[in-house]
Amino acid sequence: MIQKVVCCTNLEGERVYGKNWGKTDATEIEGFVGCLLHFGTLRDNRTTTTVLWDKTNGNQLLRACFSRNRFLKLSNHLRFDDKSTRQSRRLKDAFAPFREIWDDFNLNLEKEYIPGPMLKVDEQLMPCRGRCGFLHYLPSKSLYTQAPYRPYRNSAVAFSVTFYYLVFTQQPDRHGQIFFCLPHNLVASSMPDIFWSVWTEKGR
Repeated sequence: MIQKVVCCTNLEGERVYGKNWGKTDATEIEGFVGCLLHFGTLRDNRTTTTVLWDKTNGNQLLRACFSRNRFLKLSNHLRFDDKSTRQSRRLKDAFAPFREIWDDFNLNLEKEYIPGPMLKVDEQLMPCRGRCGFLHYLPSKSLYTQAPYRPYRNSAVAFSVTFYYLVFTQQPDRHGQIFFCLPHNLVASSMPDIFWSVWTEKGR
């Protein structure tokens, strides 16, 4: 996943800056993500970078990882897909800019977790301050739009573990069929292997 982000970010950087773009790598991207997590821990997500990188009162950890200019360049040009092919892919998938990374994330969840006998299909509205090309929960609040997700959890234990996420974009699913908010279609479309094995065992 990180390597895909590295390749796509370098493509975007070279498109904008040409030969003047300093290529990033996996170590730098991981450090960038770490800085973002650090912002969240300290609740500094609304603090300006001028304050954060101040030599006197700024965050020393951030200054040790990146210069302010480099951090801003990565923030502006971080990409998760090849922008040159995005338009054609977006005709079939509203989630195209993040689809490859999202699918890889789901594959990693499936590798690390084996579902138990008790499963729960749940929905959750995730806050999103960026631009969202599909359904908005609160379209009047553009800075705090919420994109709906459908998590699948194991409910047989005291704490739930999500092993699959499906983003509802109001478009045809990956099999070319129209996706409806019905339990049968929801589970059959996103998790055919588990769904049909259970369906067959029950003789339906």
